[in-house]
Amino acid sequence: MFAEIRIAIEAGQRDRAREMLTHILRVDNDNANAWVWMSAVVDSPRERIYCLKEALRIDPNHPAAKRGLAILGAQPADHGLVVPPELERSQRHAPAEKTPSPILSALPKKPGLYVGAGVIAVGLILFAIFSSNSRAKQTGPLSTIDYQPVASATSATGSPTPPPPTATPLGPTPPWNVLSEPYTPTPAYVRTPHMVIEAYSIAIRAFERGEWDQALDYMVQAATSQPDSADIPYQIGEIYRRGGDFNSAFDAYNKSIAIDASFAPAYLGRAQAGLEGGLIDDSTARADLETAVQLDPILPEARLELALLDLNEGLYQPALDQLQTAELLLPGSPWVYLLRGRVYLAQGEPRLAQEQARLANQLDLTLLPVYLLSGEALQADGQWSEAVEPLEIYLRYIDAPDARAQVLIARSYAAAGDWEKAIAAVNAALEVDPNDADVLLLRGDFYLEQGQADLALADFRQSLRLEPGSFAAGLAVGRAQLALGAYREAYQQINKMERSAASDEQKGQLYYWRAQSLEGIGEPAAAMRDWQRLLDLPEGSAPEEWRQTARERIGALATPTPTLRPTTPAS
Repeated sequence: MFAEIRIAIEAGQRDRAREMLTHILRVDNDNANAWVWMSAVVDSPRERIYCLKEALRIDPNHPAAKRGLAILGAQPADHGLVVPPELERSQRHAPAEKTPSPILSALPKKPGLYVGAGVIAVGLILFAIFSSNSRAKQTGPLSTIDYQPVASATSATGSPTPPPPTATPLGPTPPWNVLSEPYTPTPAYVRTPHMVIEAYSIAIRAFERGEWDQALDYMVQAATSQPDSADIPYQIGEIYRRGGDFNSAFDAYNKSIAIDASFAPAYLGRAQAGLEGGLIDDSTARADLETAVQLDPILPEARLELALLDLNEGLYQPALDQLQTAELLLPGSPWVYLLRGRVYLAQGEPRLAQEQARLANQLDLTLLPVYLLSGEALQADGQWSEAVEPLEIYLRYIDAPDARAQVLIARSYAAAGDWEKAIAAVNAALEVDPNDADVLLLRGDFYLEQGQADLALADFRQSLRLEPGSFAAGLAVGRAQLALGAYREAYQQINKMERSAASDEQKGQLYYWRAQSLEGIGEPAAAMRDWQRLLDLPEGSAPEEWRQTARERIGALATPTPTLRPTTPAS
């Protein structure tokens, strides 16, 4: 049969070769040569590495397996394993490999060992099979790795098919309408054979379609037939997690780890389910992710999750380091650019964040968080009107309401003077959480800008009830009362906030609004003192227009009466 397999490989019939090898491994899981052959027909570098490691598990001295792992960067090179002259000659005419290893560029260039690394794989396999002696078999359970790339909030490598456009769209046309076909998830991590291949295959196909119930039914059948396979309970965990049942997913990952404590994907899945379901804290998740990376250094999804944890904790350089490694392992992933853009935005580099968003968008037009990042970066760069389009796209096509994004787009609408849309957006945010004090405060500001001081006062008071110690809410109540002409009530309210004014910026706000209320109740001398206090604050503590107003008001209030004394000695 190996002769047929060789003919199929040389003819480019990889699927046929893989079917024959699957049949061999189904009968004899501990056939080292079959695993080496299998590494020549799988799709990704990670699959090749797994197959070659299985061959070394069975035969620790298998020359082709050791050489292949060195070429792929999965273990140190053994300089005693040189490429035979006949193999080097055959490489000159060998077809280029479809999927070169993403880590080859990081390997040192060594003559005779790494030359032609992208071409050598099939040649190595052919040489190994026909030059190696038969190896003694070693017994032991087959530790399979057969799972889909994890599509969590940070590490999905594919995107769900976006909803079809309606006949009369109510918002912006989705950019992915230009695609000839929607993006699909990345192929399976490794497709290793199982004795219950039919049930397992049906489960995987249902999983890829998002048919969680059917996938679960067939995967449970597979687990019953092969209770010692760590990857099957892992797959069950993935099904539960994708379906939103994080507790069951967590239990399934634990079962996978109990079967094989060296099975790295289960630690990744457990961390993701734990975080998504609120079952564990960040430190526990980090421990699982670091274990996953230790067990499988080329598991890029774990790197992405670690980068997100670093970002959330303000560890920006470690996050960038993790993303650099992830990019090496997962070239062309939009998630790398997306997360790197978020790091740049957190570092106060909106232009760099915009560039990362652009690169991510080029790779996957359907990845909605990229539009959110783009909108945030544009706003941070002062491009308020330009931020509207990406934020509208994001909000139109997300599956669940996003109050924070509604607030972002509300600010862009307000900057453009479109108060109707701005208020509609904050109303949408308040539908998610009617007791969000900050959003109530924002809506009150919008009402105040429109001259609806009574509505503003109601929102400000509600915000203050929710957060009684809030300086912003307390001052806002006084501002609304001032707009309504209730000067004495405004003064009393604003004056109460003096004890809460901690920063120079807050003191500037206090003096600006209290001075106006003092003028309203006929206390020009006290008002002038507040105007002068505002001017005495360090530069940047108050907007320049406020400082100009203070100068104008001091000039208008100054009179030659003997009762009015300057607050500072005359120069």
